Amino acid sequence: MEQPNSPTQCGIIVSRRVGGATVRNHLKRRLRDLYRHERPTLASGLWLVLNTKPAAATASLANLHSEWARLKNRLETKGYRLTRVCPEVNQF
Repeated sequence: MEQPNSPTQCGIIVSRRVGGATVRNHLKRRLRDLYRHERPTLASGLWLVLNTKPAAATASLANLHSEWARLKNRLETKGYRLTRVCPEVNQF
């Protein structure tokens, strides 16, 4: 969902299937950190919901980054604009 004039927001869903409370909280911290690093490149007004699978609990940070990039590219090929457009960069 896109709201043009609002900041980009992210919700993270980690069910009990992923693991115990410690595992779930650790995964949420890792995903929040990933989002925090990616937020400046994202378009404004996006509402993102990350619904995790049990395999995410044992994934390395590099794997989480590559999965983020894969999903981002997949959505952009379907016509969703996720990246921020910088007018000063796109002018020739």
